[in-house]
Amino acid sequence: MPLFYDEDFIKHRQTSYHPECPERLVRILQMMEQLELDAEILPVRPARREQLTLVHDGSYLDMLANFGEGPYDPDTYVRPETYSIAEKAAGASIAAAKDTLRNGRSNIVLARPPGHHSGRNYAGGFCYLNNVAIAARALQKEENITRVAILDLDVHHGNGTSDVFYGDESVLYISTHQWGIYPGTGPIESVGEGTGEGFNINFPLRQGMGDGTLRDAIDRVIRPVLEAFTPKAILMSLGGDGHYADPLGGLSLSSQGYVEAYLVAHRMAEEMGLPGATYFLEGGYNIDAQAEVVWGIHEGFSGRTLDYKFTDVEDPHGMGSDIVDRVIDVHKDYWDL
Repeated sequence: MPLFYDEDFIKHRQTSYHPECPERLVRILQMMEQLELDAEILPVRPARREQLTLVHDGSYLDMLANFGEGPYDPDTYVRPETYSIAEKAAGASIAAAKDTLRNGRSNIVLARPPGHHSGRNYAGGFCYLNNVAIAARALQKEENITRVAILDLDVHHGNGTSDVFYGDESVLYISTHQWGIYPGTGPIESVGEGTGEGFNINFPLRQGMGDGTLRDAIDRVIRPVLEAFTPKAILMSLGGDGHYADPLGGLSLSSQGYVEAYLVAHRMAEEMGLPGATYFLEGGYNIDAQAEVVWGIHEGFSGRTLDYKFTDVEDPHGMGSDIVDRVIDVHKDYWDL
């Protein structure tokens, strides 16, 4: 299976000792060599401006391109090369989504900077351009895809992605995230607005929840909603920071539990007759755990498994079943749950 990657993604750097660092990608590539895994790395090109403006305001793009160097906010630093590298990350995301559609295979985009905290006219949370949102809009505009499902299992709520599609019934956005941490958005009651009401589903999880809770959410809500929505493309924000070893999050997912949850998108695509699912790298700051999750997903596309090193499971019985119950109670008017 191919990977969409460019050496410029390693050149992107925030400030010294920042958790969103080049080593995140370096470690993923090192693990590929250590485990002697087979992956074709495909070249990428920057997204065109007309593709970026499917999601972002032109004035915001101009501001970012001409920002120079300095902090956009306390967590998000801009350098002169930031915008051009972000353009290439968005281009890689579009190419991967189109490759999935045209060649019938699931793909992973190994791009930095990440994107799901970036909205129409704002950056934040280490993000500048919203890669998964841009890919979704490009599929709709350029490939005549009607309905797109975006699943986001990062430990942080993808507020940018949620905002972009909050009033749009053609894009289903589902997020599992830890409640009470950055960016502080994504309560259960945020269901979308206007014609998009019911198409924004949030699971705000408490600290310590992990494998069992995520399985419960998938079995009782995510699977049935996806089946009812019948998407023509499934996109997945791939964050590894819900892992129990991650230094920024407080959830307790094991590597195997995380991989199995992520592979739901790939397997449901197969079940629904879709060509595959496309995965977009977001967070994940224990570089060993992140690499293990990425390669576990990649190998899972072909039915193979890894010998996982991070195996502790802290949530075997689903401590968050009450949260899943509340999500069902809020969304039962929109879906057959």
